[in-house]
Amino acid sequence: MVKQRYRKNKENKFDELSTINCEEKSEEKVKEEIEKEEESIGQDNFGLQFACGFDISSSVIGIAILDINGELISLEHVKLDKIKNIYTKTDYFVNEFELILNKLNLKKEKLKNVFVEENAKMFMQGKSTAQTLMLLAKMNALISYSVFKMIGILPTDVNVNTARKLLGLKYDKKDKKKSTKEKIRIELLKLYPNLPLKKHVAKTGKNKGQEVLDAEVNDELDAYILCKSQLSGKQCKK
Repeated sequence: MVKQRYRKNKENKFDELSTINCEEKSEEKVKEEIEKEEESIGQDNFGLQFACGFDISSSVIGIAILDINGELISLEHVKLDKIKNIYTKTDYFVNEFELILNKLNLKKEKLKNVFVEENAKMFMQGKSTAQTLMLLAKMNALISYSVFKMIGILPTDVNVNTARKLLGLKYDKKDKKKSTKEKIRIELLKLYPNLPLKKHVAKTGKNKGQEVLDAEVNDELDAYILCKSQLSGKQCKK
């Protein structure tokens, strides 16, 4: 029996990774070779210059990692909802972000640009309070400073509406049936249909037993919009 191994390339297509003749090798040997190949997948990113976008909140931080040409490397997130103290949240994020870079075999010295969402300056009816805005501003400052200390790069504040316009994202603001994040996700996927979206099978609710998007997908995509909009058609600063 011949076993073929595949992995996704940057175009989200599959390249053949290897061919293993299972009849000529023991099960242990085959397993060992597969594990070695999986460990080597991330080595393609070694030395790669890249940029990050962060969609920051006190409950979850969406992360988009792109190369300097604006090609997606990975969409990630760090959940903070079970941590009460904002300073502990920040320390936890830094640790998790370093683990993500290690998982992808990216060197933090090669991180050339960091983009974060600009602090909200106005109240939004039914969505924000002074306390919420203050908490978000604190988290934004703490995460931005922590990344600066870690990497030595000053994060760039990006207005979310400007970022959406730069990517040509338009949506019906009068449509109240869907949230803004949901409408933006739908329009973004029309432009970039191959973006990887994390899913799971719902265990409860009206979608029980069906495959649904993870709750953090919208945060990851917001981070992608921030980063992609600033890299589109140009390279990072060197």
